[in-house]
Amino acid sequence: MTESPLFTSDRDHGEFKAELREIRERLDQLSVDLATLSTQVQDLAAEIRRSTSN
Repeated sequence: MTESPLFTSDRDHGEFKAELREIRERLDQLSVDLATLSTQVQDLAAEIRRSTSN
């Protein structure tokens, strides 16, 4: 098993925390993007249902 370089290198605590903060920010943005995409898919599905029922 390969260890993550996050846990094997000798970086200082501040650098590690900054990297974790960046990862958390990216995950937050991905969550926002996923919620937006989910809404768009639901809207598209509703539009398809409307157009096929006519």
